[in-house]
Amino acid sequence: EDSGYSCSCQNTQSFTRSARFSMIRTLKGRRSGQIFRSRAALSSLRSEQPGPQEDSDWRQAFLDATANLRSDVPFQESANRLRALCQTDLIRGTDLRDHPSRFFEAHRLLARHCVEHGPGFWIRFTVHFNLFAGTILAVGSKEQVRQLEQYQVDGSLGCFSLTEKLAGVQSGLVVETTATFDPQRDGFVLSTPHQGARKNWISQGFTADKTVVLADLL
Repeated sequence: EDSGYSCSCQNTQSFTRSARFSMIRTLKGRRSGQIFRSRAALSSLRSEQPGPQEDSDWRQAFLDATANLRSDVPFQESANRLRALCQTDLIRGTDLRDHPSRFFEAHRLLARHCVEHGPGFWIRFTVHFNLFAGTILAVGSKEQVRQLEQYQVDGSLGCFSLTEKLAGVQSGLVVETTATFDPQRDGFVLSTPHQGARKNWISQGFTADKTVVLADLL
């Protein structure tokens, strides 16, 4: 799991776009031993009020898409597998709100791999869908929530920049990174006033394309 990323906004940097970490790699079709059905076919499993048969078909499709998860792969490859899973449209960033039963069933189905392979991919999955997308659903603007759909299409991954170097177990209670809105840039300027305020130990930080940053709004 790529959880050692340290992010500094030292000397004050502007983040009018989401943090840039890694190049987006779009995976389609057959990849890493996994076979994904077409996005159009899988979208047919997404009615507003799915019946028992549709739920059963969705469950089998999710099982098929995650059948060949492994632990003996580099973290970049693990991230690419999550990108590909996102692009199947089996699970969306808005499912916590729109299809909560499937959202939590997906977690349960993935957890079955933890005994054999460890929790690495499951943690990566929860960082993206729970911490990153879940926070946007909870406190984001309508436009930010709409952007989750494009992230899905692109296979973009998110992470959650909470922990700071000196905060330790008081992560969230101690937040010294600051955010100041700059109307000329139409964005927030993030700053870490000292080394201890650097964001640190960010799960999926090495491979994510976007991040939610917790900062003190000035």
